[in-house]
Amino acid sequence: MTNLQNFSEKDLSAIVALQNKLFPKSKHWNLDEAKAQLTDLARKGGRNVVKAVEADALLGIEGWVSHLETGEFYGAPFFASSLEAASHLIDELCKQAKTAKSKFIRVGSYDYEKEKIQSLKAHGFVRSFDFIEMEVVPRISSSAKRVDLKFIPANQVNPAKYMDLYNTSFKTVSNAPPVDQAQAKEIWDSTLRNRELSGVWVDRDGEYIAFI
Repeated sequence: MTNLQNFSEKDLSAIVALQNKLFPKSKHWNLDEAKAQLTDLARKGGRNVVKAVEADALLGIEGWVSHLETGEFYGAPFFASSLEAASHLIDELCKQAKTAKSKFIRVGSYDYEKEKIQSLKAHGFVRSFDFIEMEVVPRISSSAKRVDLKFIPANQVNPAKYMDLYNTSFKTVSNAPPVDQAQAKEIWDSTLRNRELSGVWVDRDGEYIAFI
């Protein structure tokens, strides 16, 4: 019988193994990445995470992020290896969203997550929108040299200035709730961040105008 239990960092190895197994077409986690995904400030250091187990075997994991001011609620990361586990996790997700008095619950899924999609539909979830994944071979453009901007690498980013830039950039985007200064700092301190390629561009006056 499947039951839900609180997440512990002792579960990270099993979580990594399950994520690697269930997502053959996506980037596989390592221990540092799993920890960063599940124990960040948005998930209250892991308190907003539960696991689905059966006879001590890990069958699924679920974290959630809520934003009280906007009523937004997100189930992520969320994956399960059985229909029963997915159903139990969605029940818990709905319970937590009601407790938070959320206006909606949003959960992402890949087409090959059959059990998860089946359970979401059974609970009344409907397709809202699709993300389109694209890739391109980068080419060095001469036009980049004509842009009078300065690049600030990740380890030099000012969290307060980045917070203002991020919140302004995504002010009208419904699935991007605003961040506070602690969350902004956590983003740039994350082990998931590529320290050399990630950063912020500033203009002549030192104003933050773009980030990657």
